[in-house]
Amino acid sequence: MSHRYYDDHRSRHAGSRKTHRSKSRSPPGSREPSASIEVEQTNLIHFSFLDHKTELNRVLRGYCPRDQLVDDVNDFWLFVNKYEALLKRTGQPILPDPPPPHAGSSRLEHCPGGTIPSEYNKAFGCCVSLRVPIDELFARLGGTGSGTITRTKLSQLLQIVSHYLDFRQREKFNRLRKLRQAQANLPVAKHREEIVEAVRNERVVVLAGDTGCGKSTQVPQYLYRAGYEGIACTQPRRIACISLSKRVAHELLAEYRTEVGYQIRFERSKNTNTKILFITEGLLLR
Repeated sequence: MSHRYYDDHRSRHAGSRKTHRSKSRSPPGSREPSASIEVEQTNLIHFSFLDHKTELNRVLRGYCPRDQLVDDVNDFWLFVNKYEALLKRTGQPILPDPPPPHAGSSRLEHCPGGTIPSEYNKAFGCCVSLRVPIDELFARLGGTGSGTITRTKLSQLLQIVSHYLDFRQREKFNRLRKLRQAQANLPVAKHREEIVEAVRNERVVVLAGDTGCGKSTQVPQYLYRAGYEGIACTQPRRIACISLSKRVAHELLAEYRTEVGYQIRFERSKNTNTKILFITEGLLLR
C-alpha cells in the first residue's frame, strides 16, 4: 500500500509538473504570430523618398523655425538623391531596419558589456542623433498624406537625416580646421604676443604690414582674446566694413551673436554687447 501510494503521489506530482510546463510554454506560443510577421522593408528600386517631398517637408520644417530638423530643405533633398543613387549603384537598395524605439539614447546599448557588434552598422559612425519622438514627427503628417509613409519609412528617413547632419558637421569642422591653419600661416600670427604686449604697455602703437598680412582681421581678434573691449577698426569704404565684420565673426564662431558688428552711414549692426566694431573713417571722425 505504501508503494502504491508513493507511485500514485509521484504520478500526480509529475502530471502537475507537466501541466505547469505546458502553461509556461503557452506565452512563447502566443508570441509566435507576432514573431512570424514579416518586417517591412524599403526597397529603393520600387520606392523613393523624393516622390513624397510634399508630405515629408512638413516633417522636416515643423510648425515653426525651432522645430526644423534641417536648415536647408532643398540641400537635404539633393543629399537624399545622391544617397539613394549611391545605395543603388553599390547593390544595397534595401534600407537598413530602423533602431527600436527608446534605444538610441546611447550607442553602448547596442553593444552590451562593451563588446564589438557582430555586424557593422553605419549608425555607429554617426556623431549626430535626433531626440525628437517618432510619434511627434509622425503627427506632423496630419493624416492628409497618401498613406505610403509609415512609421518604419519615417524612422528610416530620420536615419538619413542623421547622416546628413553628420555630413554637414564634418564639413564645417574641416573648413574650420583649414581656417585655423590659414590663420596660423599669416605673417602677423608670428608677432601676436608682441602686438598684445605693445598695446598693453604703450599708448600709441603703429603697425605696418603688407596687404593681406592680417592687420584688419587678426589684430582685433588678438585684442579681443586678450580681454580688450570697445575695439574699433576703421575702413575707408562701407562694403569693406560689412565684409570684414562678417569675416571676423565667422572666424570667432560668432556669426549668430553680436560680439562683432559694423556701423556705416544710414546702417548699423551693433548693440551693447558688441566688442569689435568695424566703422568707416567718416563716422569715427564725427
